[in-house]
Amino acid sequence: MKRATKMASQWSPREEELMELALEEAQCAYDGDEVPVGCVIVHNDMVIARGRNKTNEVQPASLLWSQVRQWPAKPAVAELTLCFA
Repeated sequence: MKRATKMASQWSPREEELMELALEEAQCAYDGDEVPVGCVIVHNDMVIARGRNKTNEVQPASLLWSQVRQWPAKPAVAELTLCFA
């Protein structure tokens, strides 16, 4: 598994754009009284999924993970933000 090694100051304009999308999702989670986590999944430079923490709103994380494991295997990149207060 590839480990992120870039600092934010080294991001390309595209990486900054994708992180901004993830931050928008995190803000939506925060506004909904969730832990502010946002994610954007990119394949071939195209956003194929985006989402946010909805644990309290929708379902337990274990159920979500069982759904994710059923996705077809494709190389993809996840832009993820975690915010701690």
